[in-house]
Amino acid sequence: MTRRRPGLATTLALLLAALVLALGLAGVAALQPEPSVSARGELVHEDIARAMSLLRQHDPRRAAPGQVRTALLLDRDLEVLLGHATQRWLQASSRVELTKGQATLHLSLHTPPNPFGRWLNIELQLQETGGLPAIAAARLGRLPVPAWLAERTALALVKGGLRTEVVDF
Repeated sequence: MTRRRPGLATTLALLLAALVLALGLAGVAALQPEPSVSARGELVHEDIARAMSLLRQHDPRRAAPGQVRTALLLDRDLEVLLGHATQRWLQASSRVELTKGQATLHLSLHTPPNPFGRWLNIELQLQETGGLPAIAAARLGRLPVPAWLAERTALALVKGGLRTEVVDF
């Protein structure tokens, strides 16, 4: 008796079912019922004024193309800048942890209603380099993301945001 091989349609249907299952499992792992960063109260006026002053002073639009500039920030300055930016542009909560040579960025974004979870919790570990920081590790909820993929995605999001959003300091 000869075994019959699955046809192209059967193979494509199985691949499509496997893809849908993989996306569902990724959704379950990435989305969570609670935020990893709790929403903070409003930032005080003095903090925002200092952050905006720092942004004006170090406006990247005034730098020569390709030139890397540095600024010395206090932990609180970085928290305020990050918190203000994530609230304003992402409607998200954020937290940053600084250690020697690296920073860990935590973001919690509220998602539309879905069966998997209401929060997308993102964790990025940034590593100091000779130039701009590099993403050393990333997680979406419980789902680990390869650093190279997180890096490419972050660059694409930044480039896309720079084309559509004019930031006024």
